[in-house]
Amino acid sequence: MDPALFLRLLFDPRVGLPILCLASAGALWLLFAPRGRPRTTGFDPPVPVPDRDPVSRTVVALHEEAYSQILLEAYDRLDASLRRHRGIALEEVDRPTPTGAGLPRPERRELRRLASDLTQLQLHALRLETGSRLRWDFWRSLESSRRWFFRRLDALLGQVDRRLTLLGRAP
Repeated sequence: MDPALFLRLLFDPRVGLPILCLASAGALWLLFAPRGRPRTTGFDPPVPVPDRDPVSRTVVALHEEAYSQILLEAYDRLDASLRRHRGIALEEVDRPTPTGAGLPRPERRELRRLASDLTQLQLHALRLETGSRLRWDFWRSLESSRRWFFRRLDALLGQVDRRLTLLGRAP
């Protein structure tokens, strides 16, 4: 190729200007391009969620803001602790069974109330998580209902924690 022809094409605005623009854009892209993740081949399966133990399930539920799952885990922990330390299931507290008769009356009343509150708050959490308008507190806004729920959740989980501590110390 003739160098004079090459210089004439390079300085021609119809050819040279687009080449100059493309070359400068390529140089800037090479200098300032964001460094992405390395390219993978094939399909990478998602990392499994750790859900083998109650603590992991609770942490995952907190991360995903699935408060109904947290209340379910609290109910299950209370039930398991009651079975282990007193030999009775949480749902059998009020039934006239020989094992339920061994619990003092105030303790039975408190356990029954805790189980009922956990179940009711779990239903409320499910409705909040799905954004349902069919809530028992329909007159409140969704945000006001969430604030009420979080106040009640904190108090209820504190009561469950105290009961679990008392059950752990019981003979």
